[in-house]
Amino acid sequence: MATEIREFAHLEIPLEVIQKATNNFSDENIIGKGGFGYVYKGQITHRGELTNIVARRSNRRRGQADVEFWTEISVLSGNHHKYYNTVELIGYVDEKEEKIIINRDNFAKGSLVKYLSDPTFTCSQRLYVSIDLARAIGYIHHSLDQSYYIIHRNINSYTVLLDDDWGAWLSGFEYSLKHPKERRNQIFLCDEVIGTHGYMDPADLKNGGVNHKSDIYSFGVVLFELMCGRKAKDDQDNNKLLVSLAKFHYENGTMHEIIHPDLLKQMSQRSLKCFSKAAYSCLQEDRARRPDVEKVLRKLQKALSLKSTYYSQMTYGKNEEYEEKVKDMNNGKDAEDEIESDQNDEEDDNETYGGGPYFLKSKSQKTNIISDCTPSRGSEGQLLSTLDDALKHNLCYIVFGADRSLHRGRLCVNIAA
Repeated sequence: MATEIREFAHLEIPLEVIQKATNNFSDENIIGKGGFGYVYKGQITHRGELTNIVARRSNRRRGQADVEFWTEISVLSGNHHKYYNTVELIGYVDEKEEKIIINRDNFAKGSLVKYLSDPTFTCSQRLYVSIDLARAIGYIHHSLDQSYYIIHRNINSYTVLLDDDWGAWLSGFEYSLKHPKERRNQIFLCDEVIGTHGYMDPADLKNGGVNHKSDIYSFGVVLFELMCGRKAKDDQDNNKLLVSLAKFHYENGTMHEIIHPDLLKQMSQRSLKCFSKAAYSCLQEDRARRPDVEKVLRKLQKALSLKSTYYSQMTYGKNEEYEEKVKDMNNGKDAEDEIESDQNDEEDDNETYGGGPYFLKSKSQKTNIISDCTPSRGSEGQLLSTLDDALKHNLCYIVFGADRSLHRGRLCVNIAA
């Protein structure tokens, strides 16, 4: 441990800096409380810039506080947070019996749990959040440039934070474990099984240990929370768990009975089927049958693509000439059938679906690629507003899914000459 502490010395911040930033840990600066302790907001100068921070002050009476403190610093110190949707570590305080973790505060909306039942938190936004979270899990499970990977052990809608653009970021690494990559499928035996009730993998207790598929189970619970607009544990109904409810309705083909009505209106049957299938696959009792997160990510991207298809058709209708052209290109399949084709999991594994793309077509048939990326979650509303203006002026109409092999991941617009 002493060697690790010296390794992170460059991240240490003087206690007086954080005291000043939080107005000496004033009650007015408290923005939350978790198992680790109180969380305070503040501002410090970091790399020459005034930076908003959250300071998580350890509860010194907790026996495992020291271990959790150094665990999180160890995990986050090497994180490429900017690219993989994990929170950024600014530094830490380890002085005068104070142990404080300081993260950059980009999370204006707070924890995901606050918005689960909010019908204005749209289906598209929920899908983007699920994709962001899948990317974060994929990073800690597979993409670290280290000899180890990370088991998070506490994925839930409280540890998923939302920025002002509804982007999702994974936090709460104090219970994480580093595990050698060559032992990925072996169980990491634990003296104490840790997790949040309603999210914790039952196999953890059964086997006395965890592996990366434990995180997949917790992820599946969050996916059902997002889909249904319900919390994992219903405080209003004798703490009934969403897991058992969701599995029952999925297996009986009645998911529509537990999904918030306002969300259900925004989903196509195909998108709902794809989303629920991804979530359910994470909850298999046998860990070996649970998919790796990359496969779940592909299904979520596919669900978003089908959701976008549904939106464009509901808003702008189908165009018969276009549909016939797509059938020709896809050997007789229409655009939706081509996207939907997942007759077996192997085919799913070899296909990649983006959060778009959107295609506009005009009578002139001239194509102009105006952006080299799929619209982000935050730009979606602005994009559709721009498209509406074009449609009102009879410049083009919107369809989805044409020629994906040529324009995958691009925003393709055909503008009238």
